[in-house]
Amino acid sequence: MKAKMVLFLFVMGVILGGCSVKSNKDILLDDTKTIIKYSPYQKMFMDLNSNFTEEDVKKYMGDHRLIGGRSSLGDYFEYHIFLSKDDNKKACQEFVAVRFLKDGQLEGFRYVSPEFEGYVFYYVKGVFLEFNDQNAKDYSGYYYRSLPKKGNKKGLEIEYKDNTKKSTPYYPISNAKEAINFLIEK
Repeated sequence: MKAKMVLFLFVMGVILGGCSVKSNKDILLDDTKTIIKYSPYQKMFMDLNSNFTEEDVKKYMGDHRLIGGRSSLGDYFEYHIFLSKDDNKKACQEFVAVRFLKDGQLEGFRYVSPEFEGYVFYYVKGVFLEFNDQNAKDYSGYYYRSLPKKGNKKGLEIEYKDNTKKSTPYYPISNAKEAINFLIEK
C-alpha cells in the first residue's frame, strides 16, 4: 500500500510539474528507504571530486550531453553547466558551477537551484567566498550555505592566520550525497 502511495505521489508530481521533477533522471534510495529523485545537476555535483581537472569537466559534460559556458574572472575561470541552451533563461534556473585557478587547479564547485533556500558547495583551495589559501587545508570540504533567516543557528567560524575570525552561514557536511540530501530535505 505504501509503495502505491509513493508511486501515486510521484506520478502526481510529474503531472503537476515543477523544476526538479521535470528534469530528474535517477531514482535512488537513501538510508531511510525513501525514494529520492536527483536532478542531473545534483548527480553531477555528487560525481565531482577534488581531483577533477578542466579536461575532466569537459569530458563529463560531453559524456552527459551537458552544455556550459567558461568565463574568466580575474585570478580564476569558471564553468556554468546547464542541460540545454534555454536552461539559463528559464525561471527554474538550476546549475552547477566549477571554478579553477588560472593555473588549472580546482578551487571548488557548487550546486545552485532557486527551488531551495540555500545551496551546497565544495571548497578545495584559493579565494572562494570567505575561504582563502591561508586556511585551505583547515576548511577544505563540503558545505551547505544557508540563506539568512531569523533564528538560524550560527554557522562555521573561519579563523585566519592573522588570528582574525569571521562567522559565516556555512555548515560543514561530510560528503556530496549528504549535502544534496540535506538541501532537498530542508
